[in-house]
Amino acid sequence: MQNIDPITLDVWWNRFISIVDEMAAAVERTAFSNVVRGSNDYCCALLDAEGNLVAQNTRTIPSFIGTIACTVRHFLSVFPPESLSEDDVIITNDPWVSSGHLPDLSVALPIFFRERLVGFCGITLHLPDIGGRGASPDTKDFFEGGLFIPTVKLYSKGVIDQTVQSFITRNVRIPREVMGDIEAAITACKTGEARVIDFLREYALADLTLLATSVQAVSERAMREAIRKIPNGTFSDTVVFDGWDHPLTVQASVTIDNDEIEIDFAGTSPQVGFGINSVYNYTYAYAVYAIKCAICPFVPNNEGSCKPVKVLVPEGSVLNPKFPAPVSARYLSAHFIQAAVFGALAKVIPDRINADASAPFWGLIVHGQRETGEVYVAHGLTANGGQGASAQSDGISCLCIPSNVGSVQVEVIENSTGLFVGEKELVPDSAGPGQHRGGLAQRVTIGSASPFRTRAFLLTERIQHPARGLLGGRDGTPGAIFKNGVPIGEPKAEVTLNQGEYVTLLLPGGGGFGDARLRDPERIKSDLRNGYITLEGARRDYGFTPPVHEPGPK
Repeated sequence: MQNIDPITLDVWWNRFISIVDEMAAAVERTAFSNVVRGSNDYCCALLDAEGNLVAQNTRTIPSFIGTIACTVRHFLSVFPPESLSEDDVIITNDPWVSSGHLPDLSVALPIFFRERLVGFCGITLHLPDIGGRGASPDTKDFFEGGLFIPTVKLYSKGVIDQTVQSFITRNVRIPREVMGDIEAAITACKTGEARVIDFLREYALADLTLLATSVQAVSERAMREAIRKIPNGTFSDTVVFDGWDHPLTVQASVTIDNDEIEIDFAGTSPQVGFGINSVYNYTYAYAVYAIKCAICPFVPNNEGSCKPVKVLVPEGSVLNPKFPAPVSARYLSAHFIQAAVFGALAKVIPDRINADASAPFWGLIVHGQRETGEVYVAHGLTANGGQGASAQSDGISCLCIPSNVGSVQVEVIENSTGLFVGEKELVPDSAGPGQHRGGLAQRVTIGSASPFRTRAFLLTERIQHPARGLLGGRDGTPGAIFKNGVPIGEPKAEVTLNQGEYVTLLLPGGGGFGDARLRDPERIKSDLRNGYITLEGARRDYGFTPPVHEPGPK
């Protein structure tokens, strides 16, 4: 194979990252829905002709990057290269080959250069609606989730398949927004295709092989070198979470063997009859992501980053369910993967590990009508608690770890739905105490301003099992949820809101790191001044009483 010098490789690599970032800008600018524009619930990628990941956009959802290569390779098994043409567009939302639940659609456009397939532009995005109950966790059957789109060509040689389009538009509540987001993804893929062809022409390359193999080799080598620095051995941890009607566990055993890592989830709870099961490819993505965050975070992600990591998950478990298990809200189990992997690694590299975050993020999926009678579906109503603290710093407040999903702005929510936001504020004393404290939780109140009946589906966790502290740090506060000020007995169920009624989400706080008695008094004073802790909390959690002349919280 032809060699490429390091400087040229760096230039080319960054060129490709800029291409996928331009794709991301295109999809954000042209998408119709808040779930893409406001929540950042999508990813863009460039892949080689075999479906191996070459580059991803820099601000994205970790699970999509872990799944999109698997999806494109599946596309190739259905549509081999000889069956593909320029301007074809392949789509699917099959959870078992895409991103784990029906609302996520994967889109791929083959790139041809001089009549030869050289790669793919790929995008996965969360659609604003997919019919059925969407991402509601109380689905008891896979098919309740909505429209199941098999692997099909939406476009063949640039001509849209009207039958496929009709199946989509006739099965969703807001067809304009859904097709608008799909076309935005295709536009972004066309942007990426044009830039890749420009790149090949500029550097007189026949295909992407040289760049792809080079960047993948660099990432793989960096990952293996980082793994070698960790002592060999097997390290385990078990995370207990609320589940549905009884607690569930994610158990992870991480084996370090020279320059390779194996993660085994044996002992994890069996799959359940509600929509909180996570399919294997989604589980795999978050397992690899957790390893990369802890061990080799700064090398860009591609296929090479994944090669040294093997992920084993028992079939029939909540992290690898058998079809047709309900998987609509799969993140409510999968987001505990990072906590379990981090908990295992904390036994060997604690200085590089965070305490538990408040993850999973909380969300509301709202089906309703505006005062005009116009139907809306609000998918981007996410709220985040606190990040776990680390050996280096306090946790960040209201940060979505590990998903990276954003929160739609209050003004946008109120302008595009029949909802109002009554409050959105940090919660004092919610962070897990420690030498470094966790990130604070937030309190969010959302209600119905519409005269029509509104349905809200609740996606919550850590109400019974808060984020754990690490190495003497203490747990963050648990979450709670209320309707009109009264606690809701089933925090993952559907609630009905009439005009003026509201739900209040009290998010969990992040876990603390280290003994709270070792916290710098100046940091305690700063937290008091900022209102992050109360005087009572300072005394109770840190044994700290400020002198009389010291100001308390404002």
